[in-house]
Amino acid sequence: IGGISKRFLQDIGLGEFRGVSSGSQGGAPDERLKGAGDLERAADESRAPKLTKEEISFQRKRQDIESWFEEKKTLEYASDYNKWVADFVIQAIAWQDEGFPGDLVTKRYRNGNFVDIEDSRLDTDKSKAIVIMVRSSESRNVLMGLTLFDFYKNWSFEDAAYYQMVLINWLEKNKQTFIDRLFGKTVGTTEHPIITWCLAAEYLQRLLYSEKLEDLPEDELLRQLVIKKANGRTDEKLNSDWNDVMKFLSNQTSVKTLINGYLSSGSNTIMGIVGEGTAGKVPFYRTRELLNSVAHLKGKNWDIRDELMACDSMQYENVRTYLKSLYTRIHAVIEGEKRLTKAALKCFEELIGNNPSEEDYMNVVAEIQKFYVRCNSAHESYATGLKMKFDGEPQEQAKLAIGYYTKLKEALKSADEIQLLQFFSQRPLEELQSIIDVLTNVESFAAKLGEIHSKMLGDVEQVDSLILEAACEKLEELSNRIEEMEVAE
Repeated sequence: IGGISKRFLQDIGLGEFRGVSSGSQGGAPDERLKGAGDLERAADESRAPKLTKEEISFQRKRQDIESWFEEKKTLEYASDYNKWVADFVIQAIAWQDEGFPGDLVTKRYRNGNFVDIEDSRLDTDKSKAIVIMVRSSESRNVLMGLTLFDFYKNWSFEDAAYYQMVLINWLEKNKQTFIDRLFGKTVGTTEHPIITWCLAAEYLQRLLYSEKLEDLPEDELLRQLVIKKANGRTDEKLNSDWNDVMKFLSNQTSVKTLINGYLSSGSNTIMGIVGEGTAGKVPFYRTRELLNSVAHLKGKNWDIRDELMACDSMQYENVRTYLKSLYTRIHAVIEGEKRLTKAALKCFEELIGNNPSEEDYMNVVAEIQKFYVRCNSAHESYATGLKMKFDGEPQEQAKLAIGYYTKLKEALKSADEIQLLQFFSQRPLEELQSIIDVLTNVESFAAKLGEIHSKMLGDVEQVDSLILEAACEKLEELSNRIEEMEVAE
C-alpha cells in the first residue's frame, strides 16, 4: 500500500489500513446485471447527500495525487501542495532551538521557489528550491497526508497515525538537506556568517558616512548597527573617490534595505516572546551570536575579504558580492586620501616650515595678528571673516593645526585600510586643508597690499609716506620671517 508492506503496517498496529481509494477496481460488470445496477445506482444517488465544495475539492486533490503517482500525470493543484509542504517544513523544525535564524527561514519562504515538485503545473525554479520532491511513493504519501490534514483540520482521522509517521520520517531524513539548501556555510555553531557579513556591511557603510563608531562599547555598537538607521548623508569630501562612493551608496537602496533586513530579522528571535500588548511586537535579539560576530570582526579589524573569497556557498551571494564591492571601493578611497594627504602636508610645510612645531605655528599666528593691527592703524580694509580665524589664542590654534599635521603624517605609515577609513572619516584632511587655505589667503592679501602700497609710494607724492612705509615694512618683516623659518628647517 503506497510502497509500504502490509507486514510492516501490522507490526506498527495499522494492519487494518487499506490505503486511500483511487477509484473503482475490478473488471467489467456482468451484462445481465447492468440494467439492475443502473437502477440501483440511480436510487443511491437520489438518496446520497450532495457533497460540499470542501469535499469536492478534497476528492479532486486525492485523485490528482493518485493520478500523478500511478498514471504519471501532471500534478494540477501544485500551488496548494507547495504551500502545505513549506508550512510543514517551516513549522516542524525547531530552527531557533537548533541554532538557526528562524526568521530568515520565513523570509526565504516569502521570496518564493521554496518547494519544487516534479511534473507539476506550478512554475518553480528547481535550482533555487529548498524542498525538492520527486515522483515517488514517499512523496505521494507526504502529499496525501497533508491533504487529509488540510481537509480534517486535525490528526484524528482514520490512518492519521500512519501519515504522521510518514511525514516525520520524511522530515528527519531530509532535514539536513533542507538546512544546507537554506543556509549552507552561512550559519555556524557560535556565530552565523550571514549575520557577520551584514554587520560588516553596516559598519563600513557608516564609516563612509563619517559616523564615529570605533570607541563605542559592544552593546551600543550593536544597537547602532542593528536598530538605528544610518544617516545616509555626509559633507562633501576633498577626495573625489569618496564622493563617488557616496553616490554609489545612494543608488543601492534596495540592497542596503535587504542587508539591514537580514541583519535585524536574522538576529531577531521568532520565538520566546512572552506576550504581545497593544503597542505591538517587542523585538528580542539573539545576543550571543551577535556578540560573537562582533568579536570575530574586531579580531580581524573588520576586514574579512579573505573569508569572502574563500566562501563558495550560493546562499546569500548577493550580500557577499555587495560587501566585496565595498572593500574594493574603500581601497580606492584610501589611496585617494593618501595622495591628497601628501600634497597637503607638503603645502603646510611650505607655509610653516619642515617638521613644524607648535611654537613655529604660534609665531606665525602672532605675526598675522600684528599684521592686522597695523592694517587697522593704516586704515586698510580687509575681510573680517579672514581676520577672525586668527583672533583666538595662538597656543590653541597651534595645538589644533599641528595636531592635524602630526596625525596625518603618522597615518601615511599605516597599511590598515579599515583603520585608515576610521581615521579619515573624521575629516582630518579637510580640517588641515582649511587651515592651509586660510594661511594662503592671508599671505595673498599681504602680498597684494604690499604691491598696492609700493605703487602708491612710487607714483603719488602727496600720500602720507610714513604710514605706508610702516605698513610695507611690517609686511616685509612677515614675509622675511616665513622665509627664515623655511631656510632654518
